[in-house]
Amino acid sequence: EDMEHIMTVCSSTGQKEVWKLTEKLLEKHGILCQHTLSMTNILACAIPVFKAPNRNRDRRKEWFYDITISLSMQVIWNAQYERVIQNHNTPFSPVQMQNRWWKRVQNRLDLDRLMMHKWFGKKALQKALVIKTWSGMMDDEHQLLEDWTEADRVLVGKE
Repeated sequence: EDMEHIMTVCSSTGQKEVWKLTEKLLEKHGILCQHTLSMTNILACAIPVFKAPNRNRDRRKEWFYDITISLSMQVIWNAQYERVIQNHNTPFSPVQMQNRWWKRVQNRLDLDRLMMHKWFGKKALQKALVIKTWSGMMDDEHQLLEDWTEADRVLVGKE
């Protein structure tokens, strides 16, 4: 099996479930997937340019697209490795794949929140970018403080 098969064709990796979740999350962020998923699109996830209504680049959408596609690819690849190497070819259930994916999304949000810390100096992520990037993605967001970046709880999850 080659990487393209694992990412776009193989039914035993749970990739269909992962890509469906990915598409839904991207749509929630205002990013419509108008292309067929291919290895080229997956590997080039950092290249697309999204425009804001004012015709300027929408870096928040670009960053979110890159994050979401690359973490989805990682979930599929890791599941394939586990299935073949560790689990004697026992496939994961759709629910297991969905849970793995949601956990990975939450972990990425947590990482972005940690990367805002002043320890990183000039390399720290800007709080405004993190808030803009992840706004609209969280459970019960209307109940969160305007600055939810220091909340100590699960912020993204199943609808």
